[in-house]
Parts: sequence; structure tokens; C-alpha cells
Amino acid sequence: MNRETVGRIFPKFHKISGLALLLAPLLLFGEFKELTFSRKDDSLIQYYLSTPDKVDTGTLVIFVSGSWTRSAYFNHITLAKLLNPHGVSVLTSEKRGATRTKFDEIIFHDYDCLDERLNDFNTLLSQLKWEGKVILLGESEGGKLVPLLTLKHPQKVDGTILFGAGGGLTFKEEMEYQLPNLIAESNFLYRVANKIRQALNPNEIEEKFDEMVTHPTTNEFFKTHTHKWWASFLTYHPLPDILKLETPLLILHGAEDLNVPVNSSDLVVEKFREAGKQNLTYLRYENLGHSLIGRTIVNADLISWILNQSKSRCFPAAVKEHLENPENL
Repeated sequence: MNRETVGRIFPKFHKISGLALLLAPLLLFGEFKELTFSRKDDSLIQYYLSTPDKVDTGTLVIFVSGSWTRSAYFNHITLAKLLNPHGVSVLTSEKRGATRTKFDEIIFHDYDCLDERLNDFNTLLSQLKWEGKVILLGESEGGKLVPLLTLKHPQKVDGTILFGAGGGLTFKEEMEYQLPNLIAESNFLYRVANKIRQALNPNEIEEKFDEMVTHPTTNEFFKTHTHKWWASFLTYHPLPDILKLETPLLILHGAEDLNVPVNSSDLVVEKFREAGKQNLTYLRYENLGHSLIGRTIVNADLISWILNQSKSRCFPAAVKEHLENPENL
């Protein structure tokens, strides 16, 4: 796909000179582009776009990453290697401050929160010029964003996928499940210190949550994230928005997930049944945990669902051009 083709898909992009890279693992499957587009404050959002050589479905999967404090590049490559051979394109946006080659910790933590991530993806979707199917895939934290994005852009989003994202329980309830698991996996001295703190103040975590919501600062941290990050998710419950979705919805969750309890996804299914909604597919993996991307059985299920949504064979403009001019293939 040449510069002009990419420009038709994202009219306002800026190419990052010298950083565009054709990755050896993708040479058999498609083309990799490393590009940027502008926020309202003129800062740049970096994104990766991997397109197949021969597109059969015209479907674009937009990956919304989880809460890690590192680049989303490697997960993008994993998804592109999985989906490009099936004619599905993949687009991934980095969080502010993170790139494939560097990480600005100060900028990252200043902007890492629910609202800032929503702003970036709203900008992306507003500029998106893709004539085929568009599916949002939210992993973990990213799964809290995609219902809101789907509802805000109903003319552009054709399906939604939640990967280990829960959503039935509140974020606070999910974290009350996760924190003891993190402590159990820590070293002996940390576990002892935690028991002492809990004995002295059994309400320590509850009070900490309240403090972060009341004072959402970016210079104070709790468990690798700023108080601002915690406050943004503690004050938002995605279940009402998930229940508003009318587009096809796929939920995948590992029953042994130690980060987000599987019963949070179970509850979403229960609420869909109570509401008589038929647009949900739920895949519960009894022997898997939080990390699902790249698992063989998950890969097969994910590909099958995406291709099923792509049966209308809508083609993006770039592919239509190739079909009309076979010599370009």
C-alpha cells in the first residue's frame, strides 16, 4: 500500500521519516506501516497499520491495548501475523509517551487515563476512512473503552470484542479480586508487611480507593499507576454501555484469570439474557488465564468470529483499486 493509499484511509496522517519498517515475520502476509496523526493540541498519535497483500474480507481490526506501561507494538505484530493471512488488516494506536523504540515515563503517566485514551481513539475513528468492516478489539483495560467507542461511532464500528475485560462487575470489585492475587505472587517480606498493614487497618484498600478518586493526581502512584489513572476507571462502570450495544459482540475470558474475575464476564452474559439480547457470543476458557492473545484455541475462535462478521465482503478503497487494476497486485 503506497503513501497515496494510506492517505485516503487517513487523510490527515504524517509519515514518520525513516521509521517505516517491513518486518521479516510479516513479509509473507502483508505490509507494515508506522505512521502518526494529529491531536487537537498538535501532538502526534503514533499508530501501526498492517495490511494483507491480498485482502479477502476488507475487515479492519482496531486493537485497543491493556493497562501495561510499555509499547503496544509487539501485541500489534502478534495480531497482524494472526489476522493478515486471512485478509484482515490490523491497526494499533500507542498511548501517549510510548513508541516502539522509546518510552517517556513523565508524558506517559501525565496522560494515562480513561478520558485521554478515549480522546485519542475518538480522534482516530473520526478521521478513519475505511469502507469495509471495522471491529474494535479491547484487551483488559482496553475492553473498558471499546463499548463507549462503539456507541459513539455507530456508523463506523461493525463489531466489538472484549478480551479478558469483564465489565459486569465494577472496576473496584474487579480490583478487590485482583489485589490479593498480586500480593500472593509477591515475595515473602512483602506478604508479611501487607498482613501487618491489614491487621492495623482492615479498610486500607477501601480508603486508598476513596483517596485516589478524591485526589486524582499524576504525581502519586499506587501499584504502578497514577491516582489519576485509578480515579478514571474507579468512577466508570461499563456494564450499562455494554448492554446498549446492538452490533455483534464477542467476549472471551479465561476462567483462571487472576487479574479480572471471569464472573465479571459471566455477569454480562446474565444481564444480556435478562434483557433478551441476542447479539452476544461468549467464549469461556476453563484452563486459561488473563493472557489470551496468541493461544491456539483462542486464535481459531477469534479468526472464525471475525471472518463470520466479514461475510458481506465489503472492500476498502485500496482493495477496490487493486481489484479493478489486477496489475497492481
